[in-house]
Amino acid sequence: MRAQDGSEVFRSEELFSMRHTTYVLWDDGVDRVWVYSGDIGIYLYDVDADGRWVSSTWTELSRPEPPPALAAARPEMFP
Repeated sequence: MRAQDGSEVFRSEELFSMRHTTYVLWDDGVDRVWVYSGDIGIYLYDVDADGRWVSSTWTELSRPEPPPALAAARPEMFP
C-alpha cells in the first residue's frame, strides 16, 4: 500500500496470483483493507495500536461484515 505521496506504507507478505480473481477494497466503516483472492482466501489488513499494518484472515471464527462492493461482487461468499 502506498501513501498519497507515493511512499510505501505496507507490503504484504502474502503473494496473490494474477491468474485468479483478486479484489482490493478499503472498508468504509473502519481503517481496514480487504483483499479477496480467488486462490488463497480473504485477508484483512488493520492498523494496530502502534500504527503498524497487521494481516489476518477472514475465517469461520471471525467474519466481519465485508464492504458492500465486495459482497456484491462475490454474493456466494457473503450471502
